[in-house]
Amino acid sequence: MAPGLLLSSLGSLTRALDFLMDTKVFRIEKMECARRMVEHIKVLRKSMKKRVKQRRTVFQTEEIHQLLQPIIEENPHIGYRSIQARLKVCGHFCQETRVKEALVRLDPAAVAMRWCDVVQRRNFRVAGPNSLCHVDGNHKLIRWRFVVHGGIGGISRLIVFLSISTNNKSAIVLQSFLPAFQKYGLPSRVRTDHGTENVDVATFMTLQKGSYRGSILQGKSVHNQRIERFWLDMYRGCTNVYYDLFTFMEREGILDMESEIHLWSLHYVFMARIKRSLDTFK
Repeated sequence: MAPGLLLSSLGSLTRALDFLMDTKVFRIEKMECARRMVEHIKVLRKSMKKRVKQRRTVFQTEEIHQLLQPIIEENPHIGYRSIQARLKVCGHFCQETRVKEALVRLDPAAVAMRWCDVVQRRNFRVAGPNSLCHVDGNHKLIRWRFVVHGGIGGISRLIVFLSISTNNKSAIVLQSFLPAFQKYGLPSRVRTDHGTENVDVATFMTLQKGSYRGSILQGKSVHNQRIERFWLDMYRGCTNVYYDLFTFMEREGILDMESEIHLWSLHYVFMARIKRSLDTFK
């Protein structure tokens, strides 16, 4: 394999150097090989910068406004990072500064309100990656029998799973937790509250990791701060739209909470929509 092609197939310059030195593709003690390595690294850097520029779409100001306007109308509480993530999901790569500037022009009042509501974060220490996972359920939509279950990494704040169901049973939580464990690996510990919906996850962690070592940490919800903070972001960026919509439907007499047929129809229509919104937000 050619050295340039070998370097291009590796994601990191550091890993590329380590790989080349370990496999002795280049011998560092020879000046000629060292010179060739430097030349190939320069080419790789240039190609990486070129690819990044190619991925970025050049938008005019009016085009950015057209992309952002539907998102802002749907949810005026959403911030620039969430908007940029949504654009990326749709295949539009736009610079962060341009998204910020467009938001200020389109909705300056909402931007000012978000600036006034900045949270001062405290220090949060975790032993390392995949050391602690926070699991909890969100009941903002429980009035309409929708329950959101989620898990988030303690050190990286990676959303390992985010699902919605029509009940709060422990089997549903475990069913959402297992695919995340297969994808990201089983964490050393899981923190939950004392809710009965977490019993199956606690049993699973104890069987897999052992007892008397803190495999499952249960306590008050205020101590589960990673996931509790995430629920606030999720409500502002996603589920508040459905909360306001369902409340409006009840107030206008469109939705009757006493009717099982109405509730079944609500689940039939909105379950997939909410799941799609959660996947986009994730």
